[in-house]
Amino acid sequence: MRNPEKFMKKWQKDRQRGKLKYVLIYGMMTGIGSFVGSVAGFASGGNYQYPLNPYIHLYLLSFLGGLIGGAIGSLARWSSNEEKYNRLLSDNGQDAPLC
Repeated sequence: MRNPEKFMKKWQKDRQRGKLKYVLIYGMMTGIGSFVGSVAGFASGGNYQYPLNPYIHLYLLSFLGGLIGGAIGSLARWSSNEEKYNRLLSDNGQDAPLC
C-alpha cells in the first residue's frame, strides 16, 4: 500500500482484532488457496479415470503446508507492519504504542 493513511487505518483495524486472529485468517486463506490450487492442478492433468479421492492425502498436505506457510508469513508480515506503523506514527509526531 502506497497510501500511508490507508495503511494506517487498515492496520489499526487489524491490530484491534489481534495478532492471533490476523495469523489465523491469513494462514487459513493461504491454506485454502493452496488446496484449491492443488485440486485444480491435478484436475487439469487430464487423468479423469479416477475420482479425486486417491489424491486426498496430497490435497491435505497441500492445505497443511499452505496453512503453516501462511501462518509463518503472516507472523513476519505482522512484525514488519508493526514497524511500518510505528515509523509512520513517529514521522507524524505521534507517540508509538508499546504493542
